[in-house]
Amino acid sequence: MKYSIITHNPVTRTGLVSVEADPQDFGDVVIPASVTIEGINCSVTLIPAGAFAGCNDLKSIVIPDSVTSIGEGAFEGCNSLKSIVIPDSVTSIGERAFKGCSSLESIAIPDEVTEIGYKAFEECDKLPPILFSIGKTILVRFFPLNRDTSYTIPKNVTSIGDGAFEGCRSIEHIVIPDGVAYIGSKAFFECSALRSIEIPDSVTSIGNEAFYRCSVLTKVIIRGRVTSIESCTFYECHRLTKVVIPESVIFIKERAFYGCRALASIEIPENVIYIGAKVFCGCSVLKSIKIPDRVKLIETMTFSRCCSLTSITIPENVIYIGNSAFCGCSSLTSIDIPNRVKSIGSFAFYGCSWLRIVSFKGNAPELPGGNAFFDPSVIYYKPCTTGWTNPWDGRPTEEWAE
Repeated sequence: MKYSIITHNPVTRTGLVSVEADPQDFGDVVIPASVTIEGINCSVTLIPAGAFAGCNDLKSIVIPDSVTSIGEGAFEGCNSLKSIVIPDSVTSIGERAFKGCSSLESIAIPDEVTEIGYKAFEECDKLPPILFSIGKTILVRFFPLNRDTSYTIPKNVTSIGDGAFEGCRSIEHIVIPDGVAYIGSKAFFECSALRSIEIPDSVTSIGNEAFYRCSVLTKVIIRGRVTSIESCTFYECHRLTKVVIPESVIFIKERAFYGCRALASIEIPENVIYIGAKVFCGCSVLKSIKIPDRVKLIETMTFSRCCSLTSITIPENVIYIGNSAFCGCSSLTSIDIPNRVKSIGSFAFYGCSWLRIVSFKGNAPELPGGNAFFDPSVIYYKPCTTGWTNPWDGRPTEEWAE
């Protein structure tokens, strides 16, 4: 093996070193707790990034309790390695540390580990069902990916880590216990068999892309105290028909329900103050929606391609309608624009092929890029309001007779 000095003290004649394979054609390895280099006794504390990566003949390895860290991809691709015991001294395991260890049948993770990197055990398909956790409270990763159809998270777990169930394509049902406070980013990313989920009252945060492309997910009930539906949380959940959002939510961020083409209705809590870009883009069977009164901005493509949308009320506080906000809403026949709207983006109503009546309550807004309205729309405005011409934005205008 090859050793690299991390630190050394000539006075005390002690130091720290890392260890890595050199050469890579051995079967059984015992890493010593210390080595002597130039008369200095050095403790082996680090297995660095890629240290044993690609050692196809590595069958077993003993890690001494002097090691505190296993680096990124340290054992990646060691496809003959069957088991490994990680000593209690280790506190961190890097990203992809054991990725592709396809023969790995058992591994012991000590409670002292406080960090396990993303995809640290990806493609370790022979591992038995096991919960990798930090301090037995943070669920870091669940294996195997494609064996169990249901799973109940232990009651002691308080956090579901980033990517914890990512790619678990066999799980249809999962029970999240009351006590879980955090669901991480990509926690259930592409769990393509997951059918329904109930999020308990204890949850205060759900990360972005948490249920990204859960393609058969039909029902989601959020009972928690979450304040934000993050970016791409339910992105392309094509069969999602029911979502219950709690009153605690105040932000719905970009692409949160993008491509949820089975979602016919959704109730947005009145406390919501922000709905991001493309949130409902491609929700092609969504028929009606009430935007909460506190919302001030309708962002880019928020309702784009909602081709079944027949009714929408824009609240009085809205001051801006973004580019392509209602692009492709081909079932929309009329819409009222509140008097506080100051700006409408390009192509805001492009493809609204049945939108005949656009009624403005206030003065003509700015059209920074023009081309907001198209045939067959007729613009109606109130008497005594200003800025109107005929045509306006290329569309005919008429005074609004109440």
